[in-house]
Order: sequence, then structure tokens, then C-alpha cells
Amino acid sequence: MKTFFLYAGLLLGGAGLALAGLVAGAPRQLRVVSAVVVRAPRSLVYDQVRYFRQYPRWSPWRDTDPRQRFALRGPDGAVGARFSWVGVAEPGRGYQQIVALTPARRVAIACRIEQPFRSAPTVEYAFEAVPGGTRVTQRFETALPVPLNALAPLLGLRGNIRQVNERGLANLRRHCEQLAAARPLPVAPALAAAR
Repeated sequence: MKTFFLYAGLLLGGAGLALAGLVAGAPRQLRVVSAVVVRAPRSLVYDQVRYFRQYPRWSPWRDTDPRQRFALRGPDGAVGARFSWVGVAEPGRGYQQIVALTPARRVAIACRIEQPFRSAPTVEYAFEAVPGGTRVTQRFETALPVPLNALAPLLGLRGNIRQVNERGLANLRRHCEQLAAARPLPVAPALAAAR
């Protein structure tokens, strides 16, 4: 019987050490990068991201929680602007705030999620003019506390976040392309003078 307890103790101790090693060696940061090309001018796409009043039109949550309540605070489209939300169909509460802007090139946002869990991710959108439109690159980053850092791969956390982010970018692309199609193209100054 003593031998059984000895082996059981060694087995449990070894499993505990292996788990501790897994947790200690697992990354403490999660980064997800997604991109999309939008057939619209860079300034138009940039404005749809920096003006939080536009966010409900392309939010990845608009389909799953269309009655989500939100509020804007601060100078919309400027550093300090804040968009807060409360879920109706899905539990969720938090806010996102613009922390940095580079005109028509970059929007940096700090998020604070309070429900259904606590998290403080950062999201950065970069805008690059490419042939046929604008490449939007979204960089999402969040800290992973212990033991979530070790469980994240098992829970499919990266894949879930990527899916939500790509749904939002697809919505942004559709929204911007509809806006671009509805706007008349500017006439070049030389052509306008010839008329």
C-alpha cells in the first residue's frame, strides 16, 4: 500500500510540475493580426473607423446583438473619444477609447471589457493605399493572465478572436464600399476647367 501511495504521489507531483512548466512557458500576450482590402479611398475608410458614431454600422456584434446599447463621450473622431456598450442579446459591457491617431494612416484604441470577463486589449488599425483601394490591417493584442495563458490554445481563443475581428473587417469593407459607390467620383481640376 505504501508503494501505491509513493507512486501515486510521484505521478501527481510529476503532473503538477509538468502543468506548472506548461503555464510558466506559455505566452502571456495574445496577438491577432487580420487584414482586408477595401475598394474605397483611404480617407473614407479611416473616417469610418475613427468616428465611433460609425462603429455600429460595421461592428462585428451588429448581427449577433443588433439591439446592443451604446453611448459616445468626448470629441468623436479625436484622441479621447470613448464608445461604451452594453449587450442586450449577449452579455457584455465595456468601452473603447481612441488613444492615438495619425491622419488617414492609423487609429489606436484601448479597450476595457468588464463583462462577460475582464480584459484590456488594444486594437490598432493601419490604413495603406494600395491599387484598387485601401488595405486595412487590424492588430489586436491582450495580456493573458495565468492560467488562461496555458488554456488559450485549448479554448481556441486565438481562433475565436480572429473570427470576430475578420467579421468586423468584412462588415467594414461592405459598409465602406457601399459608401464609395454612392459618392460621385471627383473630377480632376484639368477636366473641370475643360468643361
